[in-house]
Amino acid sequence: MRADAWLLELDETRDEKQALVPGVWLAAPGARGASAASAAAPGLAGPLSAALTMDASVLDERERERAAAFLRPADRTLYTVAHVALRTVLGGLLGERPEDLRFTREPCPCCGEPHGRPALDGARPEPPLHFSLSHTRGRVLIATAPVPVGADVERRPDPDAVRDLMSVLHPSEQAEIEKGAEIEKGAEPEASGAEAASGTGARPESGPVRRAAAFGRIWARKEAYLKGLGTGLGRAPHLDDLSAGAEPPAGWTLHDLPCGPTHHAAVALHAPHTTTRPPRLHRLT
Repeated sequence: MRADAWLLELDETRDEKQALVPGVWLAAPGARGASAASAAAPGLAGPLSAALTMDASVLDERERERAAAFLRPADRTLYTVAHVALRTVLGGLLGERPEDLRFTREPCPCCGEPHGRPALDGARPEPPLHFSLSHTRGRVLIATAPVPVGADVERRPDPDAVRDLMSVLHPSEQAEIEKGAEIEKGAEPEASGAEAASGTGARPESGPVRRAAAFGRIWARKEAYLKGLGTGLGRAPHLDDLSAGAEPPAGWTLHDLPCGPTHHAAVALHAPHTTTRPPRLHRLT
C-alpha cells in the first residue's frame, strides 16, 4: 500500500499586493514533477495546469465565503490556492471536474459531531480515496491514500517561541528537542581561512535554531497523526509520543517529507509500517 503526497512550493518573495497574481506564485518543479503526477494518476498532469489559472469558480460557496473572510490578501490567496489544488488533484484522480466534487466531514472520534476528517460526499470510489490538506506560508501539502491519512506542513517556528510551545508535548518529545539542541563545548568547527575570507564557510546551526528544527519535525508529525485520527487538537498533544525513537501508535505509520530548510512536513497513514512504503512525493507547478 502506498500513498501520494502533492507539494506546492509558493513564492514568498512577492508582496501582498502582487500575491493574487497566479502562476508566478508557484515555484519551479522539482525532480518529480508533472511526469510523476501523470504516472500516479493518468490524465492528472493536464488538469494540474488548470490550477495555475487560479480559477476560484471551482470552489463551492462555503469555500469562497471562507476565502473572502481573510483580511490579508496573502492569506486569502494561500487558502484559495490550496483548495483549488485539492479539487484539481482529487478531480484528476477520480476523473471528475473539480467543481463537481462535494465534501463532508466524518464524525469526530472524541464527541461524534460532524467535524472529523474531511471526506468526499456522495458515492465513495473503490478503492477508497482518503485525503488530507495542509497549508502554511510558503507551502501547500495534499496527501491521498486508500486508507485514512493525515498530512501537515509547518513553517519552522521562531526559536524564541519554542520553549513555551514545548510544554504541550509528550515528555519524551521534549527530551528529544532538548537533546537535539545540545552543542558540546568546542564541537563547532572553525571555518577554514579560505572559507572565512570568502564568506562561504557554512556555520553549524545554533542550539536555539536546532531546537526549533527538532520541534518543527515533531509538531508536523503530531498534527499529521491527529488529523489522520480525525480529532485534530481535540486530542491533547501530550498523550502520544511521536519522537524519533518511539514506536508509532498502534496501526499507524508516520513519514517525514522533505520540503526545504524553512519548513517541515509529515504524513500519517492508518496502516502498519510493515505494509506501507514512503509516500510518492510530487512537486506541483
